[in-house]
Amino acid sequence: MKPLSSKYVQLCITLLIGFGFAADGQIFVATSLPDGPGAIGEYNFDGLAVNTAIASGLNGPWSGVSDGNGHIFWAMEGTGNGAVTEYTSAGATVTPSLIPQGGEVMGVTVDGKGHLFVMYGTPYGSAFDSVSEYNLDGTLVNASLITKVSGGGFASIACDGSYLYLADSYNNNISKYTVSGTLVSSTFISLAHNTGPLALACDGNGNLFIASNDNVIREYTTAGAAVNTSLISSGLDQPFGLAVFGNDLFVSSQRSGIVGEYTTAGMPINASLITGLSEPNGLVVIPEPLPNILIIYGLGLIILLKRTRQICKRLGLEK
Repeated sequence: MKPLSSKYVQLCITLLIGFGFAADGQIFVATSLPDGPGAIGEYNFDGLAVNTAIASGLNGPWSGVSDGNGHIFWAMEGTGNGAVTEYTSAGATVTPSLIPQGGEVMGVTVDGKGHLFVMYGTPYGSAFDSVSEYNLDGTLVNASLITKVSGGGFASIACDGSYLYLADSYNNNISKYTVSGTLVSSTFISLAHNTGPLALACDGNGNLFIASNDNVIREYTTAGAAVNTSLISSGLDQPFGLAVFGNDLFVSSQRSGIVGEYTTAGMPINASLITGLSEPNGLVVIPEPLPNILIIYGLGLIILLKRTRQICKRLGLEK
């Protein structure tokens, strides 16, 4: 076989960079029927349904988090009998009540080091407002890692690997703790009266995104500095779900039943990516399983290289 010319190789590399080969992913959305059971649906990045109910008949699915290894933990809010349920990304139940603690489970997050943090409480304040720490297999590490901030109402929790961020929708602020439970600041980020922070997400690059009841997404650094206090300020209707995937930000609006996709700079990609949902709450976005990506991109690469060779011949770069 005749070796490829250097110009041909350079053009192949240029075309490959130009096409990008961005990874696709899976979007999981927790939904609830009014006064009825909830479900978890799966969608692709085109907004098309893969399975609108990979899990159904759930007791108030509220928010979720991926462990990065194909398992997703969902907080089941319940009504005094909430729990954390573990699923595979294919929807298979691993442990139906991994953590059957009772109370109202409002949020879950992981630190990437094998620890799961479970937040109990209500957005309006309750005696159950606290955070417990578990291993990913459900064994208890610390039942009282964080106890209630006086007068608080926990609504969401996020972790950047070293710190925990708790949204207090009752007092309109974000508190910050170390993952060992040490308080850094109970008013780490203070928001205006009636702002009502509902959902949090960290991007892994030192940024914290806040979705609030005034239908605005705000961006701060994890050091507490404001980056953009009106990152997204239109098209939202009670944003209860927030997820970061690469440079994309996904937001679920509970009242309108819509999941929108934006850049992390706040630019809309598709503000109505998924529509017609019943009270969407939490979101989990993960990469497409690796074998599928390799097959699809491998075939795409073969086609691209063949096409590039044809172009090179036409341009006289190869004889």
